[in-house]
Amino acid sequence: MFDELKLRKQTTFFNSGISIAKSISEYYHEKEDNQVALIIIDHKMPGMDGVELIKWTRDYLKKKRVAPEDMPHFAFRAQ
Repeated sequence: MFDELKLRKQTTFFNSGISIAKSISEYYHEKEDNQVALIIIDHKMPGMDGVELIKWTRDYLKKKRVAPEDMPHFAFRAQ
């Protein structure tokens, strides 16, 4: 069973892929020792779709030297 305390740490909602990318870059710029665990995205989002967001996030975090096991996991919602 899931540990509810771990699942409820923080939830943030965004309305576009660009706003998610901006938030990720700000988060990882400010917090060297923490990481985002899970990003649930839609395939079709304004500004940057889900596939573009995943590619951008992976490239950005590699440049920040974030270890692959510390990178966020992505969950897709597609119709």
